[in-house]
Amino acid sequence: MSTSSAPQTPGLFRTLLDLGRVSNLPTVWTNAAAGWVLAGGGFDRTLGWLAAGASLVYVGGTTLNDAFDAGWDAQHRPDRPIPSGRISRTAVWVWGGAALLGGSVIMTQQGACPWLCGGLAGMILLYDWCHKKTPWAVVPMGGCRFLLVVAAASAAGSWKAAAPWGIALAAYIAGLTLVARREATGGKVHPAGLALLALPEVFLMWRLTQDFTWPALVLLVVTAATTVKALLILHGPRQNMARIGQAVNLLLAGLVIKDAAVMAHLGYGISFLMLILFVFTVISQRLIKAT
Repeated sequence: MSTSSAPQTPGLFRTLLDLGRVSNLPTVWTNAAAGWVLAGGGFDRTLGWLAAGASLVYVGGTTLNDAFDAGWDAQHRPDRPIPSGRISRTAVWVWGGAALLGGSVIMTQQGACPWLCGGLAGMILLYDWCHKKTPWAVVPMGGCRFLLVVAAASAAGSWKAAAPWGIALAAYIAGLTLVARREATGGKVHPAGLALLALPEVFLMWRLTQDFTWPALVLLVVTAATTVKALLILHGPRQNMARIGQAVNLLLAGLVIKDAAVMAHLGYGISFLMLILFVFTVISQRLIKAT
């Protein structure tokens, strides 16, 4: 006699991991580290706490994203935690709000500018509220990464030292968001999104002419190859939502390599560590949805 069992519903812990898109957390760590290093900071305990605070801010923002999108997800993504019944919308509001507030407090206590941390939290809420309402939501989405970079930098010194890199990443994230919009609905990616994806490489090439190091050159080649591969996936035959999802995941993981290239002057050890973190991100995206 054979027996069959119904699929088990993921538990609360797995649900929280899905809500927080935790497979993307390495990109948050490297964004914070890049801002911190560009402002003169070193790899120390304070950076660890900043990364922890930034992680909570990110998880809070992505969790609240599901609370804002519950109605839309019910129609287009019924497998998401709220419409699938795995967790209530009220609980998501509480978890997300607590993480966002707690992460902001931690970053501030480590010396990050309170105004920049508050601006980051506000920008995240603005994006969560408007991103299904207007295509211009890519602007606050990019602004979130910019404010993350400069907020971390402000804890080490002047946030202005990291502002150019923050702007390059903001453009990249805006372009990536335009690509990601097609993951749920299909269709062609806007050319502007593809153009924005190249800005970090342009910045890194300029930086290489100012301060050449072999690790920086190697990482520039790797990050450019990662972006090109994602674009080839997007423009390959039989483009569909699954292929767009693959490209989005790769572009997200590529943030780690881009940040690594900015910090490459610290030596081969840090560069190798970042490459390992990139591989870890790619693997974790297969276990927990990144978008």
